Amino acid sequence: MPTSTATSDNPQQVYQDYSNFVDSVLRPELQCATDLEGAVQQDIRDFCDLQQRLQRLEEIQVSGSSIATASEGESSADEEPDGILYHSVDLGYGKIFCRAKADTTDGIVPSQLFVNVGLGFHVELTIAEAKSYVEKRIKLLQKDVLPLRLKNKQKIQDHIASCELILQQLSKTT
Repeated sequence: MPTSTATSDNPQQVYQDYSNFVDSVLRPELQCATDLEGAVQQDIRDFCDLQQRLQRLEEIQVSGSSIATASEGESSADEEPDGILYHSVDLGYGKIFCRAKADTTDGIVPSQLFVNVGLGFHVELTIAEAKSYVEKRIKLLQKDVLPLRLKNKQKIQDHIASCELILQQLSKTT
């Protein structure tokens, strides 16, 4: 709550303090909490996409066929029906990306790949290890991190609602 030298004898000053507190503290905190929630949801989407890619790579590795036959002729924006897998590769600090391609027409898929595990670290994992890591990471994000972000956002929204209620009551007294 606002810290002020204003007393209850001056409701206009109290109203102004609460209004400033909502605008300068609570609303920016709410925006930050919303951004953090969005980042977690984006991470979940990215890991789900990676999980699907790993599943396709594992299918190719097991069957020895190309992407075109492993995906039953369907192609997404990152796959071409000619058996080439395209992927955006981070070249530096999440700012510079290039489009990489892997030819899987001969059924040969890399046995190991690098997975970003956070804080700028990439770990070389087999496809099975990467799948296991991704599954655990998705569960962690969905069960622990996202609910925490949502709870924090709701708490800030509740504070804003309380302050707005106080502001309404103060506006009636002025």
